[in-house]
Amino acid sequence: MAKGKTIIYVGKTFEEHKAKMLKMVDELINEYDEFTQSVSPKHWRTTGHHFAELRKMKEDIPTFTEITAKESKAVQEFKDNQ
Repeated sequence: MAKGKTIIYVGKTFEEHKAKMLKMVDELINEYDEFTQSVSPKHWRTTGHHFAELRKMKEDIPTFTEITAKESKAVQEFKDNQ
C-alpha cells in the first residue's frame, strides 16, 4: 500500500484482521481438540491431518503481508478483463 494508506477490512486494519484470524484459528484448534476426544479411533488419522492443517494456518498467517497498491491495481485489472 502507498505510505500512509491502509485498506480497511470491515472496520479493521490489516493487522487487526490478521490478529482476529489467529484468535479464531486458536479457538477452532481448542474446540476441535475437545470434539476429537469423542471421535472413534478409526478417524484419528483424519483428525490428525486436520490438526496439522490448522497448525500450518496458524504458522502461516503471521507471515502474510498486506496487498500493495500496485498489486491491488493488477488484481482489479485482471477482474475487469474476465
